[in-house]
Amino acid sequence: MISRQQLNDFYRTLLNPDAYKDYGPNGLQIEGTETIDKIAFAVSATRDSISQAIEQQANALVVHHGLFWDFHGARTLTDSFANRVLPLVGRSR
Repeated sequence: MISRQQLNDFYRTLLNPDAYKDYGPNGLQIEGTETIDKIAFAVSATRDSISQAIEQQANALVVHHGLFWDFHGARTLTDSFANRVLPLVGRSR
């Protein structure tokens, strides 16, 4: 078991995301649970990868291509974007 903060600190130390200009916010994008027992990994935060992580009872999903990108600007939680985000938010507490 690891805390959300420990996992976030680990990745920030390992990858040093602040050293790179990127297309969106690197790092933790959706808070999730305080403690993590199981981590899922995927290339992108697609509806399918999120659904599979939930099905496998993962407490965290680590991806290369996250949900939020600077070029999108502020986004409403509707349609396909809502279908990806809302299942994660519902599991966050």
